Amino acid sequence: MSTVLQQQYADMISSSVEWAEMTPAHWEIQRLGRLFRESSQRASTCTELGYPILSVSIHDGISDKEMNEEELDRKVTRSDDRSLYKVVEENDLAYNMMRAWQGGFGAAQVNGLISPAYVVCKPRTSHPSRFFELLLRTPTAVTELKRFSRGITDFRLRLYWDDFKKIEVAVPPAREQKQILAFLDYETAKIDALIEKQQQLIALLGEKRQAVISHAVTKGLNPDAPMRDSGIEWLGQVPEHWKVKKGGFIGALFSSESVKEDQVVEEGSLPFIKVSSMSNDGFQINSWDWFVAPGSESRYQTRCNYVVFPKRGAAIFLNKVNVVGRASLIDPNLMGWQIGKDSNSYFMAYLLKTRKLDELADVSTVPQINNKHISPEKFPVPPIAEQDAIVEFLDGRMSKLNDLQCKVEDGLELLQERRTALISAAVTGKIDVRGWKPPSSARMPETEMEVA
Repeated sequence: MSTVLQQQYADMISSSVEWAEMTPAHWEIQRLGRLFRESSQRASTCTELGYPILSVSIHDGISDKEMNEEELDRKVTRSDDRSLYKVVEENDLAYNMMRAWQGGFGAAQVNGLISPAYVVCKPRTSHPSRFFELLLRTPTAVTELKRFSRGITDFRLRLYWDDFKKIEVAVPPAREQKQILAFLDYETAKIDALIEKQQQLIALLGEKRQAVISHAVTKGLNPDAPMRDSGIEWLGQVPEHWKVKKGGFIGALFSSESVKEDQVVEEGSLPFIKVSSMSNDGFQINSWDWFVAPGSESRYQTRCNYVVFPKRGAAIFLNKVNVVGRASLIDPNLMGWQIGKDSNSYFMAYLLKTRKLDELADVSTVPQINNKHISPEKFPVPPIAEQDAIVEFLDGRMSKLNDLQCKVEDGLELLQERRTALISAAVTGKIDVRGWKPPSSARMPETEMEVA
């Protein structure tokens, strides 16, 4: 880490800004209304109707990422009338009224149009708005923004311009703002490169996991086993002593019991499994959140030791497959597969994930998967002892790969926390970067953030 991070301003004073404990003595305290004015120019008054549609992300700031029409309608606007969009120009600051308290700010790097649900703040000075984007996305600023937002619940909180303009911030001189941005561009670029490598490693681990599972459940553990053509396109060759069976002969498929909505509660003895209860990474139910109302358990036919998976909706694309080891019920969005005695439920769960739910389902309209997709589908079935050995092998390999992924994810989280802390420290005056210079061998990053 750069030694500049250890350098602090020599002259710090108690800040009059409620959410900032100390600030450099030469930084000015100003209301946001003195730095920006609200702009409500509509697209109908704009001659450049070819402006791109922009959006503000709580993660990435403002962007003009290419999105299809469905994504635009969902993510950017509630109106189909593009003439109602607001005009945003380069260096304007924009924020989502409903997401400001989550860091929904962005400084525009290009001219564009933005949803009427956003507030466009036009700078009164030549100061770079991106400095204020970074400042207003810091954890302490977000807490202050939430305090100024109005609404009964978090979901309905809104930060209106009349409240936003009253918020006070500590502002360094313009030249110092540019120096802070140059420092952050350089330092965060190094962190971002490390983050990207960690993300690539996570993706490679996922591919490795899938390859190990796929080979084990379709080819077995013996590399010298004689093979034969299965006659199934997705499966190819299988060990010649394995059987190939239809899903309906492997186990009985079943749907949910008829349970009234008011009979599903948060505490009880008989679990009621929903899609949200299921794990995506492993086979165990992620959390037992729902139960059948106590006293009514005897009304239902429970199941135990079965495979469960989503049967409709977007959850099919998540390829969630779990094994339930206790007596329970499932909700109407799920399907169960009671595996017969000559098969291992976990082997079939590994196999079903390898086959992939979305490749079995009808996905033309609302994705759906049911008996007609699973019952006739042909699956490889080794002898039960071999199934048990494959499951034991895969459990061991998955445990090691999962441990490695957890370490990588922990490292990724630390990098992201370091990035956030570095930005926060620089824009709130916790570190002095006025004397910072990039290494002579390094190319100086642009001080303006690229549009994502």
